[in-house]
Amino acid sequence: MDIERLFLDKKYLEQEINFFTTKKHLRKIGHNPELVQSHLKKARHNLEFYKLNKEQVKFSDWLIVILYYSVKLCERPTTGHRPDGMTGRSPD
Repeated sequence: MDIERLFLDKKYLEQEINFFTTKKHLRKIGHNPELVQSHLKKARHNLEFYKLNKEQVKFSDWLIVILYYSVKLCERPTTGHRPDGMTGRSPD
């Protein structure tokens, strides 16, 4: 898979999405209140970690990652799913 091409070529992106959907590695999800709550719970958990460790300059790179994922987790609940309606599926 050509990652850079995914951003530049919409047809290629759609082919790759179709491939992974067909293989059942991706699936479309609708509104799911339980998923929304789990994302918010994880975001709160991440922010609590940040608060406890924000003075630890040695780990500032991890603190940035924690804040980034907290924001991303809060972004999804505004619609109940990812903006493109797709979700990854964990292998069985």
